[in-house]
Amino acid sequence: MKSFRFITTCVNSTYELLDVMGDHEIQITWRTFLKHVPITEVKNLFPGYSYRGETYNPDTGELTIGFHIKDDIGVSFHRSVYDGVRCYYLVWSAIEFIFV
Repeated sequence: MKSFRFITTCVNSTYELLDVMGDHEIQITWRTFLKHVPITEVKNLFPGYSYRGETYNPDTGELTIGFHIKDDIGVSFHRSVYDGVRCYYLVWSAIEFIFV
C-alpha cells in the first residue's frame, strides 16, 4: 500500500489548491487515515499527544496532554485531492496538514 507523507499545511498553500481540495473532501475515521499515513508522520507533527496512554513523550521526555489525537474534539481526518493527486489530511485547530 502506498504511504502518504506530510508535504504542507493550508497556511503554506494556495487558495486554488485548497478550494479544489475542499470540493472533493470526504471525512474519514482515524483508522482509515492510519491505513494510508504512517503514525510516525503524525507523531512527528504532534508530539504532545499521548498515543499509547503515556504521560511523557518517550522521545523528548516532555509531558503529553494526556489523550490521543483521535480523541481531540478539534481534530478531524479527511481524504481528497491536492494538486491533482490523492491526499489525506487532518484538520487541527482549523489548519489542514496535508499528506500526499
